[in-house]
Amino acid sequence: MQKNLTPRYLVIGVILAWGIYTLWPTWKYQNMSDEQ
Repeated sequence: MQKNLTPRYLVIGVILAWGIYTLWPTWKYQNMSDEQ
């Protein structure tokens, strides 16, 4: 059971990290433009 769960958590972690990595610059840029 653990052998099957480990890759699943790894994939979820990679997807979450990729999503944050791609969305973070956009959110940061929007915040900067809003302040100005």
